[in-house]
Amino acid sequence: MSKTKKENEYPNELIIIPNPEKKFHEKWFKGRNLLNYPHPYRMLLCSIQPNLGKTLWVKNILIRARPKFKEIFLLHCGEDVQTEYDDVEYTCIRRIPPINSTMFNPKVKSLLIIEDKNFKFMTKEDLHRLDRAYGFTSTHRNLSIICCSQSFFDVPVSVRRMSNIYVLWKNKDLDSMKTIGRRCGLKKEELYRLIKKYLKDAHDTLWIDCTKNSPYPLRLNGFCPIDLKENNID
Repeated sequence: MSKTKKENEYPNELIIIPNPEKKFHEKWFKGRNLLNYPHPYRMLLCSIQPNLGKTLWVKNILIRARPKFKEIFLLHCGEDVQTEYDDVEYTCIRRIPPINSTMFNPKVKSLLIIEDKNFKFMTKEDLHRLDRAYGFTSTHRNLSIICCSQSFFDVPVSVRRMSNIYVLWKNKDLDSMKTIGRRCGLKKEELYRLIKKYLKDAHDTLWIDCTKNSPYPLRLNGFCPIDLKENNID
C-alpha cells in the first residue's frame, strides 16, 4: 500500500486488498463441471454405513479437477494396509502435519483425503492439527480437503463447521437429519423433507454446496439441481 496516500483520499467503503497467500483460489465460471469445485474447498461425505460409494464419488471428483491436483495425500483408517486407492497416485501419511510443516507446498495445488478415520481415538495434538488444517492450511497453503466418515456426529465440530460442501446419504434415524440439516445451513426440517422426497435408493446422495457463487447449492447425486421453491420445499 502506498504510504503517500492522504487519509481523506480513500473512499468511504471497504477497499479490496489482495492477499498474496490466496492467489491460487479458484472461482465458479460458466460451463465449469459441477464436480470441479473451486479450489480450495473442504468437503465432508457422510454415509451411515460402508459400501455406499463415498470413495467412488471422491475419485469422480479427482478426475474432473481442472487444473489437476499435483499432489494427493491420504490419511486412512487402515494406514498402509488398503488398496482402494491403488489407481490413484498419492502419498500415505499417518498424521496430519503441524501448521509449520513444509509437507503441503503452497506453490502446488494439493488435496488431503481423510478416509474413515476414527476421530475418537485421535490425540488432542492431532485434533488441533486437524483444526488448523481446515482453518488455515487449506486457504493459505493451497490445500483442498475431503473427509469421508460413516457418522456426521463423530466428525469434530470444527471440521463440520469449516466444511463448505456436504454430501449426505439417507440416515435410518430421520430425526437426526433435522439436526444435520441445520448444521449444514438449511432451515428447520428442510433436509428431512429433501431426503424423504429425493433419496429413494440407498446409494442416492444429497449435495449441499456452500461454495461462493455456486450455480446449484442443492443437488441430487452431484449433478441434478434441486430448486426448493419449484419443489415446494420450504
